[in-house]
Amino acid sequence: MKLKLIGMLFPVIGLAFVAIPLGVQALPTLQNQVLQAQNFPNPGAGQPPNLNLSDDQKQRLEEIHKETKEKIDAVLTSEQRQTLEEKAAQMGHSRGRIQGGGPGVPMPPPGEGNDPLAELNLSNDQKEKIQEIAQSSEEKVKSVFTDEQLQQLEQVRQNMPKRPSPKQGSST
Repeated sequence: MKLKLIGMLFPVIGLAFVAIPLGVQALPTLQNQVLQAQNFPNPGAGQPPNLNLSDDQKQRLEEIHKETKEKIDAVLTSEQRQTLEEKAAQMGHSRGRIQGGGPGVPMPPPGEGNDPLAELNLSNDQKEKIQEIAQSSEEKVKSVFTDEQLQQLEQVRQNMPKRPSPKQGSST
């Protein structure tokens, strides 16, 4: 159940942190793809489309990110926040080496070795609150994009490599 909940949270939380390179970069998914979308005018395999975000959209996404981060930080203990920040820093430094790219390259799929939330030992209450925050943020983020931008993001999501289930990844 815990892995299923965490697996559901990643896309939602990641979408909430779209296009904003701030402190909670450990919560991956479409955030990195949208960052790259502004830098790749001709999308190829593994590259997101150019979303042409307006300055207003960027500002609104940044506000949503800040608000979401503050709400999640309020749910976490100081030790959990510190662990998350440390994990974010580690993942940020290793991301380019793992994927062979630069900033904004999609993170490896969550799993036992790279799932920042798994190391936080969240209580059930914390999980529920974070899930509520993530769902609310996802709706706010979606409202920022045009229909065309949402279609482009959905295509990117569908073309992403499938994540192995935790049982498939740990065959030892």
